[in-house]
Amino acid sequence: MDELTQLCQTRSEIYWWLSTTLAAELSDEQLGKYQSSEIQGFLQGLAATPALTVSAEKLISTLAAANLRNDARLELCADYAQIFLGNSKSSAPPYASVFTSENGHLMQEAYQQMTALLEQHNINISDKYSEPADHIAIQLDFMGNLILKTLDSESEEAIRANFALQHDFLQTHLLNWLGDFEMKVKDCDKFGFYAAVVELLLAFAQLDSDWLETELD
Repeated sequence: MDELTQLCQTRSEIYWWLSTTLAAELSDEQLGKYQSSEIQGFLQGLAATPALTVSAEKLISTLAAANLRNDARLELCADYAQIFLGNSKSSAPPYASVFTSENGHLMQEAYQQMTALLEQHNINISDKYSEPADHIAIQLDFMGNLILKTLDSESEEAIRANFALQHDFLQTHLLNWLGDFEMKVKDCDKFGFYAAVVELLLAFAQLDSDWLETELD
């Protein structure tokens, strides 16, 4: 496996992991994996990157604390519902439209833009999600797919063009609202698991955008 292939696969896997974590309440299987040595090693690897150290270590800590709760999965399911499924005043709706539109409503311009991007890149998410296209999980899933399209590139120019698409997507469709979303999640999450996940997401997206910008210079 060459360096570019490995890098693209690793980056896409991180986005997909974050996507599944934020898509819905955790299943027993998911929680079991998060408590496994494999995921712990994965998070420790992220923590070794200076830009991700604080957020990754915070997530490791909250996962350890979750193990001490009486019924960890049910408690985290309740947290998810409280944080993401309530009204916009008392929760953090995981939709770009809520944070980027003047009225704070669902299915605004960000939704229309994401719908167009999914169609443009022939990415069908209807079998995986029943949410509007600007849900954070769908955006992260899309980013993972966009990264893997790099491997279909047949020239340096094509690779560079794909990197430019990725950078533009991060800047225009994710980082333009993730900061506000993170603050809202932190306000709503008393236990801290999802706040740690979103903090790690923001740190990674910023780091990834910076790396892409360097590659494009």
